[in-house]
Amino acid sequence: MKTLSLRLPSAALLVVFTLSACDRDDSDHESREPAAKPSAAARASGEFRGKKVDVKMISDSKGERYDPVEVRVERGDSLRFILASGVHNVHFPPEKNPPGLQYPPIGALLQLPGQMSSYLMDYPAGRYYFQCDIHVVLGMVGHVRVEEDGSSPLPNH
Repeated sequence: MKTLSLRLPSAALLVVFTLSACDRDDSDHESREPAAKPSAAARASGEFRGKKVDVKMISDSKGERYDPVEVRVERGDSLRFILASGVHNVHFPPEKNPPGLQYPPIGALLQLPGQMSSYLMDYPAGRYYFQCDIHVVLGMVGHVRVEEDGSSPLPNH
């Protein structure tokens, strides 16, 4: 009887932890992370509508990586980082990007395939660096080129 009473609380704890990990509203998989704010002109005009550009976050036999590692967006597009496998985050370190801009806070570690972090790319035209903090030493870094008119030669994948 003592064996049963010791196992029952352990089993109950396991169920509680499992349910708490699953108690997420993954209906849209979007994180609640703040993104860059639209410009005043864009907000005022109500014409702030961009496309969604996806980047996968992957862990596999080829290593830890973003796919694609180079991406092009137009100002106002949404850059969505979607977890395919592994555990990853997204970080735009201010010290590795153009100065004087407000970058999003360090992204949460995503753990469930399909989870995503979205960032509104309302930054001036230029090239911006991003990384996975726990895999940066393994080369999990990427760049996004923001264009005003979509004239970049980089293809979107």
